[in-house]
Amino acid sequence: MVVGAALLLIPIVYVLLQNNPWLAFLLGGLLVLCFIGLIRAGIKDGPTQRDRVIGMLVLFLVNVLFFMFFEQGGASLNFLAEHLTDRRMAGGWEFPTGWFQSVGPLAVIVLAPLITLAWSRLARKSLEPSIPQKFALALIFSALGFFVLAYALGHLVNDKGLVPIWALAACYLFKTIGELHLAPIGLSMVTQLAPANMTGVTMGAWFLSISIGNSLAGWFSAQISAAGGKPGLTVASALNGFTLSFWLLLGAGVCVLLISPLISRLMHGVK
Repeated sequence: MVVGAALLLIPIVYVLLQNNPWLAFLLGGLLVLCFIGLIRAGIKDGPTQRDRVIGMLVLFLVNVLFFMFFEQGGASLNFLAEHLTDRRMAGGWEFPTGWFQSVGPLAVIVLAPLITLAWSRLARKSLEPSIPQKFALALIFSALGFFVLAYALGHLVNDKGLVPIWALAACYLFKTIGELHLAPIGLSMVTQLAPANMTGVTMGAWFLSISIGNSLAGWFSAQISAAGGKPGLTVASALNGFTLSFWLLLGAGVCVLLISPLISRLMHGVK
């Protein structure tokens, strides 16, 4: 039966992946069903578990927004690297576009131990950020990455219409710092806050929220590229799109930071 169901899903998934607008609705509908099931399970398990589920689901929505912009690294930022970035290095060598995808992994290797050490020291002083505060910081760091790009597109474009390579590298770096404040924390959060008999479903909903973020990332990238009435990323369309990205992420980050005490109370001691 499992094999048969898997075979049946192959053509369905293929059709949905062919730039099908119904994919976002399907993913959103599945997430809503997961939310309903988790809330019902939380209510059944008592007020404490109910509150924990509500707090967790708020951060699931934050996760959707974060990955909508984080995954621009494989979409609009890739177009920016290819067409609007001065990749010339010393000796006339040109930095390959695909190598920008290595900035994030390298930053993880270098920065993950440092951030973990910083959190450990803050924890000993009872100053470590809470889970919702780390989510807020993830949005804010990602916003800083788009701020650098927006500034470069507005003030540092050379006579060939290209931005300096360091600006794009800095954007990837800030996005990765944001990811380190959210992705591993989110997985830990799910295992601690999920209803006892629905850990698997909750983990699935977490990855489903990431999938929705990826789907929205493609849509947003297409909107940026289509701005100005003709296809393709331009300096003007990139500036408008990444400025909007900055303000959306910063605004959401500040909002989450402001309500983080409320979300922490809903978590009933889970840190």
